[in-house]
Order: sequence, then structure tokens, then C-alpha cells
Amino acid sequence: YSVFPILLSHKKYTLIKASFILSQIFFIIKILMSLVVKGLTSYVLLMIAFESTLLFTMTYIFSFSIPIEKPRKRIINNEQLICTLITLALGLAGLNSILIYGISIKNIISITIVIYLSYTQGVLLGTGAAIVVGLVSYMSHSEMPFIISILAAGGLLSGLFRELGKPGTALGFILGNIIISFYINNFGISFFDYREMLIAIISFFIVSRFVYIDMGSYFRENHKIKKEYEKKK
Repeated sequence: YSVFPILLSHKKYTLIKASFILSQIFFIIKILMSLVVKGLTSYVLLMIAFESTLLFTMTYIFSFSIPIEKPRKRIINNEQLICTLITLALGLAGLNSILIYGISIKNIISITIVIYLSYTQGVLLGTGAAIVVGLVSYMSHSEMPFIISILAAGGLLSGLFRELGKPGTALGFILGNIIISFYINNFGISFFDYREMLIAIISFFIVSRFVYIDMGSYFRENHKIKKEYEKKK
């Protein structure tokens, strides 16, 4: 953490080079620690290599995320948007063990984000956010493919029904959950508690009343982006 800004301050180091050097420093230090503490086995070596690769990847992703401070002053591209969603999803993954009366805070926030983006931005961003959040936040869950399916279908139908207003958007997510749950297990198991969906929908109504984030404004035409590329996006 301390070395990374120093590496970036030198003009000869690009972001990729700085991230790679940082991962190599981590790799060497971890090997030395393992040799001193518990010995170096092939499994430990494999895990250290995996962690250093993950460190390189995550450093690159975090660096491309949209900054909290004054994001409108920057030109946001599709890669930065995806990196921001991955960062958000990783933050949600940290809430995995927080339960209140059996209700998962992570599930509530995930559903709220999907419904909100589907309502304000439409099908494309709602479904994209659902897939990224489902893939990254629920990677440790054995039901991850089904959760991604529910979130994606919910985001898709929420975006399609947003012309019906907030109730229609919320209904779209409920229908997506019902359809996927029925085809997977005939309603035998609900991957999202109905209390979680109810709280998420109420949160969506509250958030959408007081907060409006127009992601499209980050992609609108400006003098640095060619008009043809803007139409393509």
C-alpha cells in the first residue's frame, strides 16, 4: 500500500508495471515468511502465486474504478464502469456474514441496486450490474449460478417494466425471481427470502425518491469522444 503510490509517481512506471512490481514484492515477502514460520510446500507456493496474481488484478481494477470525489470531471468509459461495479460487488461480499433475524443485509443491498439501476438506467445497465454483482459477491456460494440467474432475470424484467413506474419495476424483479425459481426447483427453495425482497423493494422506493444517479451523463458526447463512437456505445 505504501510502495504503490511511490511507484506510480515515477513516470517510467505505468499502472500495469507498478501493479506487477507490487505483486512480486508481495510474492517474495510471503515466501520468506512461509520459510521462516511453517516451511514451504507445493500447496503453499501455489496459494501464494494465486494471491499475488489476484493482488495484481485487483490493484488494476481498483485503480480504474470511478472515484467518489467529483467523478463528473472525468471521462468515464465502459471499462471503468465495469471496474466500479466489481469494486462495489467486492464491498458487498464483505457483508456476507451479517444477518439480522435471519435476513441478509447483502441480499437486500444487492436487490436494491439491481432494481434501482434497472429503473433509472434501463435494461442494459440493470442486467449488467446484476450479473457483475451476482458473480463477484456470491462467488463463495454453491448456489451462485442460480443467484446470478435470478438477479439477471430480475434486472431484465425490471428494466422492461420501468415504463410502468416504480411499482412496475419492482413487479418485474418479483416476476424474474418467480420464473427462475419455478424452473430451477418448482419453488422448492427460494434463494432470496421474501422478507429480503420486500425490504429491498421498500428501500428502492425510498432511495429513488431522494437520490437520482444518471449514469448516462458520464457517457454523453463531449469534445474528446468522436460522435460515431458515441453512437456506437
